[in-house]
Amino acid sequence: MKIILATDFSDANKTLSEYAIDLLKDKEGTLLLFHAYESPEDYDEAEAKMSSTVNLLSDFGNINVKSVLVQGDPETCLLNLIDTEKADLVLMSTRGRGNKGFLEGSLSKKIMSSSPIPLLSIHEDYQYRDSSEILFVTNFNKSDIDTIKKIFDLLEPFNPNLHIVHCLIDGDPGKASRLLTELESSLNKLNFSESIRYKLIFSTDPKVALKTYCNENNISLVAFTPREKHFDDLFFKDRVTKNDFYNLHLPLLTFKKQS
Repeated sequence: MKIILATDFSDANKTLSEYAIDLLKDKEGTLLLFHAYESPEDYDEAEAKMSSTVNLLSDFGNINVKSVLVQGDPETCLLNLIDTEKADLVLMSTRGRGNKGFLEGSLSKKIMSSSPIPLLSIHEDYQYRDSSEILFVTNFNKSDIDTIKKIFDLLEPFNPNLHIVHCLIDGDPGKASRLLTELESSLNKLNFSESIRYKLIFSTDPKVALKTYCNENNISLVAFTPREKHFDDLFFKDRVTKNDFYNLHLPLLTFKKQS
């Protein structure tokens, strides 16, 4: 496995490093540390911090750590790196409103929609813990089965228990129930089916319902497939926005929607 870790060398990146180590330690994988700096005057400081971070992470077993230090727009440079390195996953931290910089929330939202590979974005306030209870929010996309396979493959070191949830506001409960049953029937043929739970959530306030479900079930990561456009109506029409998912302050694992 090859992981790109986008870093600004802040304390928030400690959690990213812990995830990367756990994901790679049994797979003899490669960790690419990526940083984009703005001007030539920033190079010396960035190079020193990069060298120190590489040395620190190189102490962990069989992980091959490499660095990529470039000048330019972070989004463009990161997407170019994803394309050239054929990586399996991007790891990056996000910050709340008012905390601007290399890893501000808007950048991860852009990468979320444009990255051809999975993105794991982690809020800077999140405290690392083993990601066993995973929430996958479905809108019954055709790509769900392939996405769920990728979730189990990527998160194998955490022995994931997957909660597949669909939230219904005013749609047809019979249709939603049938679609969820069909998804369960398809997944029952796979060897990880015993690690999956299914739930229809009926709520007039899906934002609250989503947060309540995460709290009650000790969810430590939320996975989903964002649309390239009109993300706000992805799961709950126009009632849950990007910020509602970011405001859960949980790691978000996103996958590019397949055509």
